[in-house]
Amino acid sequence: MTVLDVHVELPGTDSAAVAPLLHGLHLTDSPADLRTFLALLDGDAVHLAGAHDTVAVDLPERLVEAIRDAVLSLLTTAPMDEVTTQEAATMLGLSRPTVIKLLEDGSLPFRRTSENGHRRIPRTAVTAHLRSMLDERRKALDEIVATSDELGFLDD
Repeated sequence: MTVLDVHVELPGTDSAAVAPLLHGLHLTDSPADLRTFLALLDGDAVHLAGAHDTVAVDLPERLVEAIRDAVLSLLTTAPMDEVTTQEAATMLGLSRPTVIKLLEDGSLPFRRTSENGHRRIPRTAVTAHLRSMLDERRKALDEIVATSDELGFLDD
């Protein structure tokens, strides 16, 4: 992840007074954070500085507009942190009907896009479930190896 300090000159305000409010601001790709970032881009002048202030760049208005358009695009498209039932099935190596059973029995959280609409599953929940599945498989394999060793099937 690239860390940038964003310095915005707001007309009619004291930049020194605004700076502490922005210091350490960590923005994610959540809609609220993207809207905050858009508000920051509405200043008269935008400056980006590296995490250690080694390089400072004044952004031309055309670049600020391109960034603004990209952020707006993120706000108007489906969130990247959710997956469809088919995408979850592919990630988990399961069938789509099996994933739907996991949703219905509460093993995986989901939301509907509208009443009776499509299901959307948090990507983090899918990856956590995958980790859980792999842990269970690893434990089962360890038990098989231990039992095989006890029975003498694993002679050196």
